[in-house]
Amino acid sequence: MAEGYQRQEFAWLKDCCNFCFDVLHHKLFSPTASIPAQGVPSADYPLFVTWDKKSQSGHESLRGCIGTLSPVQLLDGLNKYTVQSAFNDRRFSPISAREVPFLKCSVSILYQFEPALNYLDWEIGIHGVTIEFCLSDDPRRVYSATYLPFVAAEQGWNHLETMDSLIRKSGYEGHVTERLRQALKITRFQGSKQSVTFDDYKLKRMQEGAWRWPH
Repeated sequence: MAEGYQRQEFAWLKDCCNFCFDVLHHKLFSPTASIPAQGVPSADYPLFVTWDKKSQSGHESLRGCIGTLSPVQLLDGLNKYTVQSAFNDRRFSPISAREVPFLKCSVSILYQFEPALNYLDWEIGIHGVTIEFCLSDDPRRVYSATYLPFVAAEQGWNHLETMDSLIRKSGYEGHVTERLRQALKITRFQGSKQSVTFDDYKLKRMQEGAWRWPH
């Protein structure tokens, strides 16, 4: 943790991940069943739901990630973004039932949003970043993209590499110049993340006597 920053901890985040697996079960196998909100508090936060899939070699790859930078009621947000990230992320095909045993669910809670002075004014491993920019020949189109606080460190990127990747992620296909980087409007923010594998989730629900998945 960089000096001067204190990451918030949320004891209920793993309960949120388990709830996301419950929502996935509901969508895949039991769309008429109710979903008990075990351990999920009544609170409003910006959040993202992420699904990763482990291969036979142990390598994890992204299967979906969608959320919001605006505060939402946790139960509503987890319900909505579990479904969207699992089935409606346009980068991937929808998650299938046969993939579920290989999945890991992560929930990220975001906070402390503030403007950055420039594209270097944020800490790798501490801050997520959102960029916005327009081009002089088409000022009505706004390019924007976001990386969560854990992305740059996980990818091994420095500030420059992160910014250039964000610019590409925004849909911009032109030449990336220092002038463009300096013109970026940047918001930095912090976050807390927890993850639960399907095996962890299965064990917890079995211990609770609440295991409902098909064999």
